[in-house]
Amino acid sequence: MKNQKRENLVVATKIAGPNPGLSYIRDNMGFSNKAIDDAIEKSLKRLQTDYIDVYQLHWPDRSANFFGKRNYTHNPNDQWEDNFLQVIEKLESLVQEGKIRHYGVSNETSWGLIRQLNESTKNNLTRCKTIQNPYSLLNRLFEVNLAEVSMREKVGMILTKETLK
Repeated sequence: MKNQKRENLVVATKIAGPNPGLSYIRDNMGFSNKAIDDAIEKSLKRLQTDYIDVYQLHWPDRSANFFGKRNYTHNPNDQWEDNFLQVIEKLESLVQEGKIRHYGVSNETSWGLIRQLNESTKNNLTRCKTIQNPYSLLNRLFEVNLAEVSMREKVGMILTKETLK
């Protein structure tokens, strides 16, 4: 790709968050600074490019309702500590280094998206620009509350074949 007209392409990729079914991707599946550094370097090398246009956080770094599971049940034993600011600061550093242009989220909840946006705004950091959640004729959960957040906060929805499943 380095020898082609890179400016004519939009390259998007994801960093996978913790998901037992995706542990084959890399050892550290969280969104620590080390995990993000490792994942971005591997993506840049694999994609043979100097920068990613849209870098997505795939899966929240905490327990949440995945794949449209309804009736959120809070787990008081969940070990997750609020790391939104740390993750956004790391993404901001990648923007400043020129490794990514924008970031987005994937399979995120409305609470998670609002937290991303609030932390970014409060700390004058780069804002989440996209969301990629399941959406199809059979899965309309995006319309329940994410659509309003997306429209009001100007977060674009990415639709792909995988999104439409």
